[in-house]
Amino acid sequence: MSFRPISTWRSAKEFCTWSSLSNMAVFECPSISSFAHWRRTARNVRSASSFLGQVRMGTLGARAVRGAGGLVIAQDPQTAQFGDMPRSAVATGLVDFVLSPNRMPEALLTYPWHPYVRGGEPEAVLEGTGKPGGLQDILSLVMTQRGRDFRFYKKSMVLRRVERRMGLHRISDVARYYDLLRQDTDEVTQLFKDLLINVTSFFRDTEAFKDLRQKAIAPLVRSKQADEPLRIWIAGCSSGEEAYSLAMLMMEEITEVRKNCPMQVFATDIDEEALEFARQGIYPESIAVDVGPERLSRFFIREDQGYQVSKSLRKSVVFTVQNLITDPPFSKMDLISCRNLLIYLDTDTQQKLIPLFTFALNPGGYLFLGKSEGIGGLGRRSHWTGRNILFYPSKEKGGITMPD
Repeated sequence: MSFRPISTWRSAKEFCTWSSLSNMAVFECPSISSFAHWRRTARNVRSASSFLGQVRMGTLGARAVRGAGGLVIAQDPQTAQFGDMPRSAVATGLVDFVLSPNRMPEALLTYPWHPYVRGGEPEAVLEGTGKPGGLQDILSLVMTQRGRDFRFYKKSMVLRRVERRMGLHRISDVARYYDLLRQDTDEVTQLFKDLLINVTSFFRDTEAFKDLRQKAIAPLVRSKQADEPLRIWIAGCSSGEEAYSLAMLMMEEITEVRKNCPMQVFATDIDEEALEFARQGIYPESIAVDVGPERLSRFFIREDQGYQVSKSLRKSVVFTVQNLITDPPFSKMDLISCRNLLIYLDTDTQQKLIPLFTFALNPGGYLFLGKSEGIGGLGRRSHWTGRNILFYPSKEKGGITMPD
């Protein structure tokens, strides 16, 4: 049995092969934007990826593939002509298999035939979620060993991440996977990383950011006195792209209206590795598509590995660990962005966040939500007196809506 591609595309920075045999796309050193576009147009298939390039491309790309439920393979450095490249990819901790080239076809052809990858919801997993050694026991084990509680997350999201790990180990019974976790602390770590993964990008949903600047950032900047700080909180900031995007918008608006008000941007997440990545602010060349030449010139410095966020922009953003559910919130915020977290939480937990957000926002402040996060679970108008909910796409002209 051989790997039979039926279509390919190639450019200077990307290569993709589609396999009719495995119903899977294989990427080598892809641009993140190209992969994201492919995922939007191929929702019913899984992806496999091999990252042999620079560590920054590998980190973001591996997060994107793992977040989509795909398989990440790196070449065994001992078999590579240039060992530093795959060695850097392995060092990210996001690689599923480290294999010599002659062993890769077996992994690529075996993984797609697991029930999870072939589509649907494996009955063995669903039937075992409430039994001893089922999903709740798995999450309790993760909490015990890693100190994070994922029981507040939507069951469907948690199941997808657990099923992906089961597929890698060719396990179809949830109780057997629980036994593996009890015996292998490294597998607990890998599952923990999968549960944390949240893929983002600079200026994700371009129209939403345009709407945000016009409807929220511009009036906020104009309302501030020269010494009055603008305070922004990005909850669930992941690897930092959204935090830097908002900071850029603020800086641009402050410059345009010739204000000199200070800016305080707080970006929080429970993923310490993602936060460290964000603090360093080094991103691959592919961000040029999302950022644009003018902002690249103003806010980034060209590096061998891609682009690094300028020192002035990095200094404006404070990245810190915070569990939104259990830790105290920030306060006196003018703008809160929560576009990458609510969709993963169950309804009860979303409801508990209502007083947190209302407490954290100044009167006249804004809550910025993503297009997948409805406002039905955010309470009634009485909860939000004097505060605004801004989300995209808006249901009303202007983008500002309130629950009845």
